[in-house]
Amino acid sequence: MCFGPCPAFSLSVEANGQAQYTGRANVDWIGVHTGQWSEPNLSALAQIAADLRLDQKAGVYDNPLVTDLPSKRLSFGGHEVLDRINGPDLDRLYVALDSLIEATAWTPEAKPEH
Repeated sequence: MCFGPCPAFSLSVEANGQAQYTGRANVDWIGVHTGQWSEPNLSALAQIAADLRLDQKAGVYDNPLVTDLPSKRLSFGGHEVLDRINGPDLDRLYVALDSLIEATAWTPEAKPEH
């Protein structure tokens, strides 16, 4: 749990590039948004993950005795990392993801009428 202005969002990207972004707090886009990522973007992300040896860094990096830390949960290519404290250096992948999030033309999901 983060008690400060940590960005709170989730991102899901399918193999076909269909992306869904759900912003919860301290982000530019609040709510559910959809977008499309290109094959070259997906390939670049996969190459970064391979270069970083994400497959060897999967796991949980946490200490429940420490509070007020941001956390990152990443599932990529069948490998999952929960990074809350002392996790692996995946900054290159996070920067690439953040760049794609910023560059995506997000479309807000229509809210159902009552």
